[in-house]
Amino acid sequence: MTKKSEKKAPGTSPATSNNDAPRVLEAIEGDGRRHVRYGTSKSSMWVEKGALALNAREVFAQFENLGITHGPADFAKAKGAISEYADFAPSGSAATRPGWLGDVYFFRDGTRTSADDSRPILFEPDQRYVPRGSLEGWQAAIGCVAKKQEFILTAMAAAFVGPLHPYLPPGSQTVLLELVGPPHCGKSTVALLAASVWAGDAGNPLGGADSWQMTANAVDARKRRGADGLLVWDEVNTAGASEQQRELIRSAYFGLTSAGAKERFGDKPVTDALRAVLISTSNRSVAERFSRDADDDRAVRSRVLTLLVPEAKYGGVFPRKPRDFGNREEAIQFLRREIDAHYGCAGRAFVQRLVAADPARLRRRVSKWWSRMLAKAEAAGIVDPRHRQILAAIYAAGKVATDMGIMGKDWGFSAAWPLRAVGRSPEPSRPKALSRLERYIRKYEAEFLDVEAAPADLTRDRFKSLRGLTRTTANGAELLVPVPAFEKAFQNPGQLARDLRDRGIIKGGTGTKPKISIHAPRRFRNGVRVYRILLDRLQSA
Repeated sequence: MTKKSEKKAPGTSPATSNNDAPRVLEAIEGDGRRHVRYGTSKSSMWVEKGALALNAREVFAQFENLGITHGPADFAKAKGAISEYADFAPSGSAATRPGWLGDVYFFRDGTRTSADDSRPILFEPDQRYVPRGSLEGWQAAIGCVAKKQEFILTAMAAAFVGPLHPYLPPGSQTVLLELVGPPHCGKSTVALLAASVWAGDAGNPLGGADSWQMTANAVDARKRRGADGLLVWDEVNTAGASEQQRELIRSAYFGLTSAGAKERFGDKPVTDALRAVLISTSNRSVAERFSRDADDDRAVRSRVLTLLVPEAKYGGVFPRKPRDFGNREEAIQFLRREIDAHYGCAGRAFVQRLVAADPARLRRRVSKWWSRMLAKAEAAGIVDPRHRQILAAIYAAGKVATDMGIMGKDWGFSAAWPLRAVGRSPEPSRPKALSRLERYIRKYEAEFLDVEAAPADLTRDRFKSLRGLTRTTANGAELLVPVPAFEKAFQNPGQLARDLRDRGIIKGGTGTKPKISIHAPRRFRNGVRVYRILLDRLQSA
């Protein structure tokens, strides 16, 4: 066996054979990790040293798919050769992920901004990122609906933050943005509209987005794929049961806002600061899911900026009806059609114009817009410094995209629109479920009846229409709301009741399969069920 001091120089093969046997062909480095090309002159594959150490048999199974087979003895010999050769100084560098590598930007479809760059691309190209249609067609479609629409303008600006990462202040907060609202309010359409800056998939309801259907272990891989770009994850509700959603959200938001990526056994320390922007949709905000006064919950809430979209009957994502459409639903359907026809062009044009820009001048302008929004956000009462930084990054990106002619100047993007969108967000200290119940109590408090004073001979129909009954028990003051009245008063009443139960505001029945509601007090004997609301617990929540 060749001694280490006698190894061949990097870029040459330590093993050769007249019959073109599988061997190490070269070694390169990407993101601080060593990669070795192994195979024959006709068929080969790049292998990361860390992946080989983690699961060698899986790596060699991929070789077999290329027609390169190994017996037991050859397997051990090949594994040793790859591991040994990866310790050499690399003969070059490679793009192991999309995003910036020096002054060259690598797009997720496997293309790059420089025709002179010949570094190998080791990440899997995504065909959704191949541009379709034209920038002009995309601009014309968005321009029909974007003017004076804060949710659309804010999400569009956020879509351009990724490539600006090298120009933002060091240590600035990663942009995580969630669009929260009830079904049919248009939040998913806005998210797909933002995704169309970079990608699309005609006929696929998700377009250029992904769903939240994943495990926590998949977060790091998704982050690498979205480096210096945009991730759009639609509908947190697809992530599983309530507690599963909480844990996945926690892992995702901490993972996306940490520098770099997870290290595996065999990796060298990675100094590359991986950053990816995320736009997510949900029917419940982070403030609702992580409402406890605990450091961990506060840390999760602090990492994401919430845009609370109103119900469709109040405009949804269109607080003002788009001028050229008969109604808001017509505008949403128009956007869905257009982003199937035009996608991937805006992000590509934006990056190309960044490459052509004067870096020093661009950095000065970004710094100016960043500082301006920080001051405006603080003046507007945005308390969390991380939220102010997210707003500053979104505003700077929107201004750069407008200045470079990607976002239309006639769209009227300004600092007012992100601030207005955030102004609809719930305060972390008062989750939406509690606010909705409190509004109900304030509105109908004068109509509540005392349980003991109410007539015992109320008809079933009359009882079902009562706004509420009050009583005092060992648990303190309680409000009993007949289930039919509750369902009539609230949209998505079942979800609201479950949220309130999970927070300890509604106390349901007991037993192996307890219901959220309980029977009405015995003196009424009408079979109607009620929600038992603990008023003292609500007041202290």
